[in-house]
Amino acid sequence: MPEEYIQKVQPDTSLRNYIWQYTFVDFPFEQARQMEFTVLPSSNTRMILFLGEPSLYEEKNTWQPVDRYSLTGFVSRPHQFTPTSTLRQAMVHFTAWGMQPLVDFPLAEITDQRADLNYILNCDLENLSADLSQAPTAPEKARILDHFFIKQLQQVRPTDARAQPLVQYILRTKGALRLEDLCKNLFIGERTAQRLVHNAVGVNFKFFPGSSGSNTFDV
Repeated sequence: MPEEYIQKVQPDTSLRNYIWQYTFVDFPFEQARQMEFTVLPSSNTRMILFLGEPSLYEEKNTWQPVDRYSLTGFVSRPHQFTPTSTLRQAMVHFTAWGMQPLVDFPLAEITDQRADLNYILNCDLENLSADLSQAPTAPEKARILDHFFIKQLQQVRPTDARAQPLVQYILRTKGALRLEDLCKNLFIGERTAQRLVHNAVGVNFKFFPGSSGSNTFDV
């Protein structure tokens, strides 16, 4: 891609455990209309905000608008779209540790990129997009995203604080607990729950099908 249309900016130092970099894309229509893009499944999550008119993708021989806000790390299959106007995007590249510490939401429940980011982030992405659209330079856009994610980080309850009541329950009852209930109560993903509770309780968990068909923790 022509470098003059793509700018990359590092996040604030306080966010670098969670965010690797920001990428800002601004293709004039003359260039954008000649291009097709494919979003591939990936291990690390990216959040894409369309700042202009959403592009289109083809599905079952019909054209559908691309979601204005999406998480590409949860795409289950290659997803191709064709720009239909000036292509303006802000992309947030999360680290392997990633997005989970920034949200009070179990990301393990997301199955594709059509997650409702307004709900996950508990915010108004329309206002964020409007602010990004009005910022004239990439560094100014980056500072807007820094402010947004620093505020997100301050609002999210510490993971240990979310885990503490459940850890106490496990220690007190010494009983089995369904993995899905554990994650639901903690508002975290399955791997995070396993790691946290294992560290706090100090035992290894064995997984086996429960009577309901769901996995349980045996402690």
